[in-house]
Amino acid sequence: MRVVHLINGLVRGGGERLLVDLVTHLDRRRYAPTVYLLTRGGPLAAELARLNVPVRRLTWLGFPTCWRWPAFLLDLLRADALHTHFYYADLVGSVLGRLFAVPRRLSTRHDTGFWMSRRHRVLEPWIYRGFHQVLCVSAAVEAGLRGRGVAPERLCVVFPGVPAVGPAKSSGRSRPTGAIVAVGRLETVKGHDLLLSAFAELCERLPAAELRLLLIGAGSALPALRRLAARLEIRDRVTFYGALPRPEVSNHLAEARLYVLPSRAEAAPLSLLEAMAAGLPCIATAVGGVPEILTHAENGWLVPPEDPEALAAAMYALLTDAERARKLGAAARRTVAERFSLAAYIDAVVSCYAGR
Repeated sequence: MRVVHLINGLVRGGGERLLVDLVTHLDRRRYAPTVYLLTRGGPLAAELARLNVPVRRLTWLGFPTCWRWPAFLLDLLRADALHTHFYYADLVGSVLGRLFAVPRRLSTRHDTGFWMSRRHRVLEPWIYRGFHQVLCVSAAVEAGLRGRGVAPERLCVVFPGVPAVGPAKSSGRSRPTGAIVAVGRLETVKGHDLLLSAFAELCERLPAAELRLLLIGAGSALPALRRLAARLEIRDRVTFYGALPRPEVSNHLAEARLYVLPSRAEAAPLSLLEAMAAGLPCIATAVGGVPEILTHAENGWLVPPEDPEALAAAMYALLTDAERARKLGAAARRTVAERFSLAAYIDAVVSCYAGR
């Protein structure tokens, strides 16, 4: 089955990571993927190139690469399925998929639409009429699309999945010291400013503890976050790592005490699932699809958004109660194995390719 994927780019992000995992683990004897990048490249493209997956960029410096578009259109003529990812790729795929009568046309919607203006929302019902199915990574994403006029019969929830990891490490988890980790783009929507404020409060409540905060990710908010850390007098306790490859992220998760997701909006955060798979006790804001993943006090800790005091209280509670933290981490790990495995995600996507 010849599958053409269209995505904005392959920077380090949850939706991009999910596409790479999908293409990497599909049976190449049955599926022949080609990945086209609509607007930008990115470091994840190298992973696919090492597996001999064709990755082709359709623009350069904002201009179409005229020598790539004929190949793209020819691939659409030959394709058995077109699978698009993110809004602008969905828009282009909706038009061209219909024009070239691709037999199966699917979109994966990775966000709740928090960023969209009125003109984006107006186009959504028309865009998604061009697809046989729209795979929503959470029920929150599905509800948002339905509420904005997308035909419900085209929508289905396909939760993301992450690879299994080795046995969770226990060293350091019982000590009242260690790192708190957050992974995500350094953008306002991700709420790192709230986390820095909460961490400053936590340091005041636990002055003797050797607390550290590791922020893994890159983005436009970095300068402002550095200034905030200095103003809060926690600069020496906070490390900004930038975007890291998955193995390095996994190493930090394996040694951490807590994982915190302070976002203002989320669909189904892959970084949260990876932290849960590592057996980390996780604290997250109850936004978007997060409550579909975490159940408060059962497999994680939910707090209201925009509430640094609640974040600080949750971190304090789990850092000072090692047994509760251990149980939440173990339950989080089981949740991923039972409901959010990469194998289950791939099986669901394959069923959609087949029209089931």
